[in-house]
Amino acid sequence: MGTGQTDEKRALRKEALVRRDHLTEAQRIKKSGRIAELLFDHPWYQNAELLLVYASYLSEVSTEGIIRHALQTGKRVYCPVVTGKREMMFCEVSLSGLATMGKDSHGIPQPDGKTCAHYDYQPEKSLMLMPGCVFNDQGDRIGYGGGFYDSFLAKQPMRTIALFFDCQHTKAQSVGEPHDVRPDLILTESGFRKIKI
Repeated sequence: MGTGQTDEKRALRKEALVRRDHLTEAQRIKKSGRIAELLFDHPWYQNAELLLVYASYLSEVSTEGIIRHALQTGKRVYCPVVTGKREMMFCEVSLSGLATMGKDSHGIPQPDGKTCAHYDYQPEKSLMLMPGCVFNDQGDRIGYGGGFYDSFLAKQPMRTIALFFDCQHTKAQSVGEPHDVRPDLILTESGFRKIKI
């Protein structure tokens, strides 16, 4: 891994987050609602019994409505808890537990890893919704740099959909690295993106 590629990823991440942060709250709510509607119509979501999903933070695509919908339609929902460097587990959340979730050292909402039920790997029943900073037409996803999702999915692969706003798109090619796990699908407010291989 060369420093040039690392520097490029860092720059692309910063630029995309600035664009995302410039969306107004009303724009984020509207766009997040549209993304949720499109997700609810997709067979992967409809057929999933277990949903692994990030608890949205700051200007990310909001997952609160998705989590509530999933729970209300009988799915079991799990949110990530960081357990170490590049390591995380997923813990079950309930409707009543959403309001009482704690926060990690960065202020990101997360369930209590000591008291909640942990995700039991069942890939045929599972769907993961991933956050991210940047995506391109080749299906590369740049996250926040911690490598948590890459590490988790390398050990427990399953169907994945990454949620982004259109403004997080980059025309840059081959921004991924060998250890980066590409999402199976990318979803924005404009719809599911066709990935150019």
